[in-house]
Amino acid sequence: MASFTGVSRFRRSSLITTRSGDPTYGIIDYSSFKNIPEEFYVPYKVQTGYEGRTDLIAYQQYGDSHLGWVLVLANGVKNPLNWPKSGETIKLPKSSYVRRVL
Repeated sequence: MASFTGVSRFRRSSLITTRSGDPTYGIIDYSSFKNIPEEFYVPYKVQTGYEGRTDLIAYQQYGDSHLGWVLVLANGVKNPLNWPKSGETIKLPKSSYVRRVL
C-alpha cells in the first residue's frame, strides 16, 4: 500500500496574507474530488468501529489519516459529523486516482 504521508490538501494553493498580516493558505480547488468518474471508485462498506471516522478509513485505505477529507468530498457529504454510519456503503476513490490528483 502506498503512503500519502506529507500530502496536504493545501499543497497546490498559494500562500497569502490576511488583513491582519498573518500568512495563510489560499483557495483550494476541490473539483478533482467532487466529480470523480465512476471507474475511479470502489464501493466500501463501513465496518463497526469505523463509523464517523473518515481518518481511520483513509489510514486503512491510503496509509494517511489526513486524507479523510477526500472521502467527504467524493461522497458529497454536507455535514460530515458522525458520517459515515456503520454498515453504510460509501464511494471510495481508488488509491491510484488520489495519488495522481494530489
